[in-house]
Amino acid sequence: MHDLRTAWRALRTAPLTTLAIVLLTALSTAAATGVFSVYSALVLRPLPFPEPERLVLVAETNDKLGIDLSSASGPNYRSWLEQSLPLEHLSAIGPASFNLGGGDQPEQFSGGTLTAGVFPALRLEPVLGRAFRADEEQPSASRVAMISEGLWRRRFGADPAVIGRPVLLDGQPTTIVGIAPAALAVLSPGDVWTPHVPDVKRERRLVHLITTIGRLRDGVPLAEAQAGMVQVARRVGEAYPETRDWSIRLVAFPDFIVPQPLKDAAAMLLAAVLAVLLIAAANIANLQLARALAREGELAVRTALGASRTRIARPVLVECLLLAAAGTALGLALTAVTLKGALAALPPNLLPVGEIGIDARVLGFSALMALAAGLLFGLAPAWHVARAASAPVLRGGGRGQVGLGHARLRRGLLVLELALATALLVVAGLLTRSLSQLEQVTLGFEPARVLTFQLNLPAARDATDPRPFEFYRALEPALASAPGVASAAISSGVPFGAGNNTRTSVRPVGESRLAADAAMPIDWRVASPSYFQAMGIPLLRGRAFTDADDRDAPLALVVSRSMAEQFWGTLDVVGRGVHRLNDGRNLTVVGVVGDVRLTALNQQAPTMYYASGQRLWPLMDVVVRARGDALSVLPAVRERLAGIDPTLPLANIRLMDDWVRMSGAQSRLNADLVGAFALLALLTAAVGVYAVLAQGVGQRRGEISVRMALGASAPTVVGQFVREGMSLAGLGIALGTLAALAVGPVLEGLLYGVTARDPLAFALAPAALALVAAVACIVPARRAARVDPAGALRSG
Repeated sequence: MHDLRTAWRALRTAPLTTLAIVLLTALSTAAATGVFSVYSALVLRPLPFPEPERLVLVAETNDKLGIDLSSASGPNYRSWLEQSLPLEHLSAIGPASFNLGGGDQPEQFSGGTLTAGVFPALRLEPVLGRAFRADEEQPSASRVAMISEGLWRRRFGADPAVIGRPVLLDGQPTTIVGIAPAALAVLSPGDVWTPHVPDVKRERRLVHLITTIGRLRDGVPLAEAQAGMVQVARRVGEAYPETRDWSIRLVAFPDFIVPQPLKDAAAMLLAAVLAVLLIAAANIANLQLARALAREGELAVRTALGASRTRIARPVLVECLLLAAAGTALGLALTAVTLKGALAALPPNLLPVGEIGIDARVLGFSALMALAAGLLFGLAPAWHVARAASAPVLRGGGRGQVGLGHARLRRGLLVLELALATALLVVAGLLTRSLSQLEQVTLGFEPARVLTFQLNLPAARDATDPRPFEFYRALEPALASAPGVASAAISSGVPFGAGNNTRTSVRPVGESRLAADAAMPIDWRVASPSYFQAMGIPLLRGRAFTDADDRDAPLALVVSRSMAEQFWGTLDVVGRGVHRLNDGRNLTVVGVVGDVRLTALNQQAPTMYYASGQRLWPLMDVVVRARGDALSVLPAVRERLAGIDPTLPLANIRLMDDWVRMSGAQSRLNADLVGAFALLALLTAAVGVYAVLAQGVGQRRGEISVRMALGASAPTVVGQFVREGMSLAGLGIALGTLAALAVGPVLEGLLYGVTARDPLAFALAPAALALVAAVACIVPARRAARVDPAGALRSG
């Protein structure tokens, strides 16, 4: 308590310095705490399921086709259940969207279909009501559903009586039997779920649509379970030869829920913000060293009166810990106030986890940072104070030696600051260059003035039902004739849109560039005749789809340029055939269109398009190209849709520009945050250069005055201090550049269009830091040149 009182009195004597240290600590720790809270949620925090380390994704894989991970086949999943498995509660989740009626306006909700084993596998319990039963997975069973807790509170006012209440789901009376906990949305995002009822007559073994999960049995490690499931896949392949090239791969849940690139980005941001924290700590240590030097006489007197080195150093260290604690507490408060708003500003679905906030782990991290920061900028001043000798200082003869020790340490800390700042600037430059390359890629379509939305037609799940085809055949011209609309079309998925990518394996029929019977997995979409025109995708050869490409006509196919080149090279493509492996049917190529980036700005894959008159998806995207502002046509679009089917809700209304912008959100966020951290590091390092040289000028006024009295010119004095400062800057920049080169391989997965050793980034970042350091050197150097030699000599 005595040390605390002493530290408090010392801090009150220098309020501006104290305030500066607390604010600098608060800003750096607030940034570090905010980034760590995201990193903790993505990487460290256990999933919201009991024993999540026992949960696995059961994916299918095909080395021959180059498919590392794939959704599971429904028939294969049921074949697995017939065997002895190293997993328990093997269960399946299917994708689905639902139209919920009964209110003022029908609403469309995403969700899924669940087998009865999902809740036991995840060891979850409904908030209210019950989960699904196995007997409800039959086509003849009564229709039941579960809804999310959020939907229950938002639409039904958290009324417990909703259990057992019938609602209109996809136009059919359906009974709500349970309220699902929020944890289910981590695995199956959405608000409505129904039992997984397989369509045994139409399902095919080579159509992979469902997500399959399981829980490792007690005492069975992942490697042993993996070997057991490979044997299961081999036995299924022996019974069904068409699946003999397919195997099973088990993926631990944390790796499935949070993709590795996102973990890498979070780790990079955490490293960057911790580097900023280190720079701040080094700068604060320099400030504390300057204060310790100013108190040299006082401390020497205390030493002469019998105080031990420990007794002298301890209040200084306590002072630093007190500053660190105050700064960290303020930083934690800033994080609590700003984190929710900062996360709300992120694009939706960017982070595949639930709520992110300040929990016990984040509080522990903050406490550890407070201790570490206090020690980082407290040990050096405390150590130097303890080493100060009393007698020489009291005689006035020891200042030079002690000051020299201070100067060396302060310069060492400055070099550390500059090295960290350089490394951050280089990384920020690499990410900025990568973002610039991403934003300049050729999309393959024209996103401007395009409005998109989704329609869910449950009847489209039955491929033999003619009503969905009739609906879209009427909808497309109705929308195209609306005021302000240039063209309208439908597709099973717009570029960068919501939902998973669709892919199937095909091989060319007849002469091709591929080896005989060789097949490739190809991305596919359903497209209407006017889709390519509405999206601005150029037709290169042949024709687009027409109304004649209906269910009675031969199956037509439009392929992208890269698919045509990979399959047939320079051969004439139009009229050639493609064999689809999942159903054994052949399709005829009628046209070739330009390549389009479908799933990400940094990925472009061969693509093929099916005719909407021959195949539909239950959830279809509608594309409307406007003559002017795309949002201005929305009322007319709603009116035309209501004229065809007033019960059908519009969902996921977005501008195509927004989809493009969201596709680059992660890269833009990485570049913006690291750039902000690098700028903060640059400014902090510049302040450090100025502070070290300014103190040097103050300590060496006598030397400067003697030199100037002996004839040294002002430019000579300025040059000397600039050279000293720039030599420190050069050493720090060199070390930082080497550090950036060392971490380059870690950044490779986050870059596009540039290498981790991009010459421009490695040239501009050090040059920028050198320029800032030069400016920081010149100001105190010019002050040294203005020293009055006579006055300085008279003052001693």
